[in-house]
Amino acid sequence: MAETKIALVPLVVVTGLTQRRYGLVLTDARAIFVLQRSLSLPVFYASSGVGGAAGTILATLANMGSTTTVFALSIGAFFGMALAWSGMRESIPNYATLTPDQLAGRKGALAIPYASIQALVVDKGRRFSSRLLMTYLDSAGMRREFYGVLLPETRWLQSRVRAGVKGREAVSEYVESVRQALRRALPPELVSKVRFA
Repeated sequence: MAETKIALVPLVVVTGLTQRRYGLVLTDARAIFVLQRSLSLPVFYASSGVGGAAGTILATLANMGSTTTVFALSIGAFFGMALAWSGMRESIPNYATLTPDQLAGRKGALAIPYASIQALVVDKGRRFSSRLLMTYLDSAGMRREFYGVLLPETRWLQSRVRAGVKGREAVSEYVESVRQALRRALPPELVSKVRFA
């Protein structure tokens, strides 16, 4: 019997030395975190710093005043950040047309069978986000944790605000939609273990 896609959570952000943005595809058998974008934060900050330093050096060598130095520093930092962003990989797949196996096979994807999930927590984070913590066993039987932040997409949030919904209420709607998607997709024995705080 073919694996069926049940729901899509469009944005789960994981931040460490690298910020990774995933789409979460929930099927009837597993959770598939599909890598959409990856940015190395040390590279981003280093590029910004190098760009700013280059702007300062140029302003100093040209013997310019402090206002010009600040402007040159800003321009240098901007170009450094632009260089870092240009190196960022972004690839949002067509979730509607790709099969679960194709999504799971994409570079950087993480597929977690429901049978391997030990615990799942969705709790309130900050004002405009919620946290997702999944504890699972990998293919070697080692205990792993996936920790991400659930964020509504900017366009969706803007559309809800334009419709007269306050920002915080829109985020609550989004988190509730994620909870409902999990309840629909997960097997009943796992839903009973999920903690929605």
